[in-house]
Amino acid sequence: MSFEVGNDVRFRHTGDSARITKDFHDGSFMVWCYDTSEEIVAFADDMVLAKDFKIDELQRLRHKLQDNKKLSTEEVFYGPKALHKGYVEPQKNSEPLHRKKQAPPQVGQKIELKTEEKATEKLSPKAANIQRIAPTNTGLQLAFLPNNDGGYIIYLINDTPNSVSFLYERYMQDYCEQELRHTIAPHDFYPIDEFRQTYFNENSIIDFAVDGLKFKAELKLKYKSFLNKYQAQTPLISAATYTFLLFAADYNPLSQKEKPASEDLKSYTQKQIANREELAPKVANLTPTELRAQFPRVLDLHIEALIADPNKIVGSAIGFQLNKMEAYINKAIQLGIDEVVLIHGIGDGKLKEAVKTRLRTHPLVAKIINEHHPLYGFGATEVKLRT
Repeated sequence: MSFEVGNDVRFRHTGDSARITKDFHDGSFMVWCYDTSEEIVAFADDMVLAKDFKIDELQRLRHKLQDNKKLSTEEVFYGPKALHKGYVEPQKNSEPLHRKKQAPPQVGQKIELKTEEKATEKLSPKAANIQRIAPTNTGLQLAFLPNNDGGYIIYLINDTPNSVSFLYERYMQDYCEQELRHTIAPHDFYPIDEFRQTYFNENSIIDFAVDGLKFKAELKLKYKSFLNKYQAQTPLISAATYTFLLFAADYNPLSQKEKPASEDLKSYTQKQIANREELAPKVANLTPTELRAQFPRVLDLHIEALIADPNKIVGSAIGFQLNKMEAYINKAIQLGIDEVVLIHGIGDGKLKEAVKTRLRTHPLVAKIINEHHPLYGFGATEVKLRT
């Protein structure tokens, strides 16, 4: 696998995100780590391109708390002893278990995970008895299937006639423990994550987004409300799970804003027209020259200048600030603005270094003009954009 300066990568054994800033041409690279906000040396064997970081890599990550080791998806299905080196002797010239592929199961066919007899003995009985049933077009759902260790395997179930490209993220104590960006086929399902019973006490949040449908959902997993989601039979699979409906099969993002029940259609329509007329002169009637004139040439990246309530930020604050900077640069390019100033302050230096590292490899930044601004000193950086 080849890497280049500017590539976004993930570390195989931790899942941490980083960007390559320098190539030493000996199999090693200088990378900026987003999660720790520091620059380190990394080797090609330890990294994978972010776009290629799939669920099979995520399943091999080590849990950050050694005293609360969690099982991988493979261990849940096959049993930890079956995957332990030396317990099951693999056949010669055979692929590793996690690389074997099977044809999609048909309606009424039981899903059997093939492995040696000793491994089969450790197979979760509830996982072994999953059986595909005919689709009913109920919608897109997350289903928590109980397993033998008191935890759950999270299945994404697409009981709709359309494929869905999605982003799944699970946060524990505001730290992203699991991330998956993928596409699921119509009337299909597969496991995407694991969830232990103890996670209910760790401020667990699942963010799910479908950009193509402008759909976003946030699930705050509290045990008492979780139990109310019990469903004796889950769509597409004949198993009892705790199921969360994300959206129905007939979901249409254009029809989500409906009139309030307390208003008649006439008054609702008049209010919507009035709102549009009030907002229209502010944006729609502005010429490109006026839009350029109103666009601020300075962006303050201090967190209090970007969001009223910082507690609403999910994930790292620096990641949030860098995303705001990215959107600001893209808008400036659209308006043909070639020079902007980014205020990052000095502080402990983490935001300053993160901003400068991103700017050095940013495809829309032509060069850094000044790292000591006449007005803001070393707390701001002036850049020239590729317009």
